[in-house]
Amino acid sequence: MTNFGEFTVVLAPLTRQRSYENVPQPYAILYYSQRTSNGGLLIAEATGVSDTTQGYPDTPGIWTKEQVEAWKPIVDAVHMVIYRLEKI
Repeated sequence: MTNFGEFTVVLAPLTRQRSYENVPQPYAILYYSQRTSNGGLLIAEATGVSDTTQGYPDTPGIWTKEQVEAWKPIVDAVHMVIYRLEKI
């Protein structure tokens, strides 16, 4: 088994095919922030780097500005949960 170092919980990625037109949707903010834990390693779902690398339809991408901008509130929400957990 791989040693994950300081991480006590690892959440495997789940590809849910809910990123319509390859843009992460607002529901993902709640989905990822609920699964964030102090000391955990959160792996995001399959994310394409170009429109030719999508393995499944409706999975998120990061090859357009719109997609990157849609990821920002998700990442910010996860960081906020981690920040609050560290304050406890």
